[in-house]
Amino acid sequence: TAILNQPRCSHIVADFLRRVQSVIWNRRFLLSKADFNGAQLLGLAPGSTKKGDLICILYGCSVPVILREHITPNDRYYEVIGESFIYGMMDGEAREVLSDEELEAGTMAFKLR
Repeated sequence: TAILNQPRCSHIVADFLRRVQSVIWNRRFLLSKADFNGAQLLGLAPGSTKKGDLICILYGCSVPVILREHITPNDRYYEVIGESFIYGMMDGEAREVLSDEELEAGTMAFKLR
């Protein structure tokens, strides 16, 4: 923001910085606890992401999402926290490294709220 407010900031730099802000503003860096295919995952998640939230790739979504599990005496459901950027898991990359059997084993149905 300080650079954007300088009178000598070129429009090219200003456009770039505004784009960077729109992508990372109110985001958190994440490093997964579990590994995927031998490595921890890293990326950017919504600012409200908490330890224990899940990184999920949902059929039909163009980006991975962060989900939070809620368990009540009568119900179990997941809340969508928001979209994320996960290095190496964008644009179908997660599917490319999984066999059909691994994909089937990792697929589950659940309730979203």
